[in-house]
Amino acid sequence: MTRIVSLALLCCVVAAPLGVAEDDDAPFLGVACNTGDEGVVVSGVEEGSAAARMGFKQGDRILSFNGATIAGMDALAERVEATRPGERIAVLIARGEQRLVLGGLMGRRSGAVEPEELERPDASGVQRKAKLLGALMEAQQELERARERGAERLVDAAERRIRELKQALGMSHERDADREREGRRERNANREREARREREARREREGRRERDANREREARRERDADRDADREQALRRHEQELRAWVEREAAQIRREAEERVAELHREARQRMQAFRREVEERTRVEQRAQQEEQRARREAERGEGELGRRMEEVEAELREVRELLEELLRQRR
Repeated sequence: MTRIVSLALLCCVVAAPLGVAEDDDAPFLGVACNTGDEGVVVSGVEEGSAAARMGFKQGDRILSFNGATIAGMDALAERVEATRPGERIAVLIARGEQRLVLGGLMGRRSGAVEPEELERPDASGVQRKAKLLGALMEAQQELERARERGAERLVDAAERRIRELKQALGMSHERDADREREGRRERNANREREARREREARREREGRRERDANREREARRERDADRDADREQALRRHEQELRAWVEREAAQIRREAEERVAELHREARQRMQAFRREVEERTRVEQRAQQEEQRARREAERGEGELGRRMEEVEAELREVRELLEELLRQRR
């Protein structure tokens, strides 16, 4: 409320009655003033007004107007009202320690505040209310002055002006309330949109995490499959190496057995030939040869039995190797 009142005081310009003069060319100075211990002090200067052109500044103290001493707001208002628009004026002011005379032409009332101007959609709420309150205060002052003078026509015009300003102020309040409601709806909609965006972002993050987890599981399955394939390949390689070793060992044993049998056959033949020669020479030698032959046959039989046993041992070892391979295959499965 302090801000609105301050703005309202700033807009209370010293001028002729607002809307009560018959002509539209009422005098208009364009300064906002306050009355204090130091007299009439300028609190604001309206841009583009006669006061702005003359060089008035905030804080200036008005001492006299066209030679007449100014003791208060009423005296200043009377002097302004008594001046015609376009008439040259001279105002004595005190600015700090200096005393200056500001001269110029009195302005016209074309810059006064009207309710229609305050109803423009582009006017801000605070500025519009400040102007309305300022205009209302000025109209009330004009009403009091008109009643003191006993001017009924001016009283009626001032009262009509006050009603218009109050109606405009009420409409301004309603518009501000509508704007506030609209702003609340907009803020609620913004919060809803923000919440929706947050939910969508949360779902997107959860989806990303799920996709990352799926990719990680897929990569883990691929690594496990590669590891199983490596293990299976290693088992096959080991099986092939073991089979090759068994085949080499069996071939070596087979070669050794064949060489031993061949050697035994050669020895047997040699002995039989020797026995035959000896039989031809003498009977005793023949008998001995026969005995030797029989002995050689027995040895050959023993050699064949030994070869059979060795082959059985080789087959037993082959069976053990097969069982080992089957056990490895079962473990791999």
